[in-house]
Amino acid sequence: MMLSQLKLASWVLAGVLGAGLAAYVYKGYREINSDKVFEKEKVQALLDSVKEPPPPRDEIVSYDNVRAHWQKLDWTGKPPVKEAPKTDDGKPEKPPAKPVAELLRVIYIQVDKDDAKASTCWVTYKDPSLVNTKKKTQDARLAVGDKLPAPHDYVTVESVEEEHVVFAFADAAREKEAVEPPQYKGPGIVKVGDGQAAVAKKAGLIVKNPNPKPFAPEYSVQYAPNQYQLGVKDQEYIEKNFTRILSEEIRHGQHRDPATGRYDGIELKEVKPGSMAEKLGAKSGDVIKSVNGHPVNSVQEGINFAKTHDDQYDTWEVVVENLGKTKTITYKEPGK
Repeated sequence: MMLSQLKLASWVLAGVLGAGLAAYVYKGYREINSDKVFEKEKVQALLDSVKEPPPPRDEIVSYDNVRAHWQKLDWTGKPPVKEAPKTDDGKPEKPPAKPVAELLRVIYIQVDKDDAKASTCWVTYKDPSLVNTKKKTQDARLAVGDKLPAPHDYVTVESVEEEHVVFAFADAAREKEAVEPPQYKGPGIVKVGDGQAAVAKKAGLIVKNPNPKPFAPEYSVQYAPNQYQLGVKDQEYIEKNFTRILSEEIRHGQHRDPATGRYDGIELKEVKPGSMAEKLGAKSGDVIKSVNGHPVNSVQEGINFAKTHDDQYDTWEVVVENLGKTKTITYKEPGK
């Protein structure tokens, strides 16, 4: 009996809670749909009270402020020294005073012994502001009393003397300045005795070695078109591997003159790329006509000639013909 009553009470309580939750959800849904969650008047008043910020803009910082507050700031903590304000009296600022030697160069001097005021000098202006833009020249002839062109018209030629030109200034407190022409530092008149050379011999810029060492590089060098200096190691390689070079690096045969039908040289039909023969100037299609003036018609004839005259020659001149053009290739042995 008690168990059945407890079940009934539980079902009744669950039904009441479910009904209450459903009523709360339904009420909230109706308020949302009926726009009663927020009051429009209060919302609009709140939005109107907010001020719109100004649009952002880029500002340029003055370099004077950067220089004053950053570059010239005394980081020791001492306050900056205030500069005295410049007073503008209305007069144009004078250009900074420069030594006359920086404004011009005296080229030569012409002194009149009878009349000092008639003496003149020839100068070249070094300062660009003195150059005559109309005549496009920087040279000028100055007499005593002449002034320099503006902005240096405060400089006057005081006197022209044998050793220098004296310049005076509009500012009487400034000392006068003397500018000398370039001095010749070479030898003067040289007196020579009997049998001596009147003109000394000049030493050449290239130092000559009276006993030069023979040129013997390790590997062959082409020092001019069609001219080779054989290297020591290359010569040793050729002497040890001469037969292999002829059989593996070069495909050769006798060449027959098409006009006469006679053999007239050794034709290199094919030269292996990167071989010793190619390194020494041999090319496919070359026809060797002669060696040191001796005609060769076969490889064996050329070998016999080289072996027979090995002690007689240290330079070998090989006449080669290719595509109708003839050239001479010269080979020098090491140390020769």
